Amino acid sequence: MSVLITFDLDNTLWDVAPVITRAEYAMESWFEERFPGYSQQFSFSVQESIKQRIIDENPEIAFNLTELRLRVYKTSLRKFGLPTEEADLMAKAALAHFCEWRQRVTFFLMFWMFWKS
Repeated sequence: MSVLITFDLDNTLWDVAPVITRAEYAMESWFEERFPGYSQQFSFSVQESIKQRIIDENPEIAFNLTELRLRVYKTSLRKFGLPTEEADLMAKAALAHFCEWRQRVTFFLMFWMFWKS
């Protein structure tokens, strides 16, 4: 007989809020390095309003945060002035960068002690 133990890792093995905050700051730098002025034009609050409009128009993706983030990046890059094809490519690169930062977690101490024993 096999036993399978699963976890929703966020807020179980690590605190997700600081991870997302660091990833958001990393994205701000990533966009600004490639597209000067982007971060001022598309602040976090502006991106949130774009995200809400996308959810309103596509409620079926409201819980698919990866797809939602990709669409926010595509939309904002197009509004920034990139041609559609370039915006789509850069949005995918941006999402990959976000995912790298999203995986930089700090385990809760109790889990870390358990894992090391």
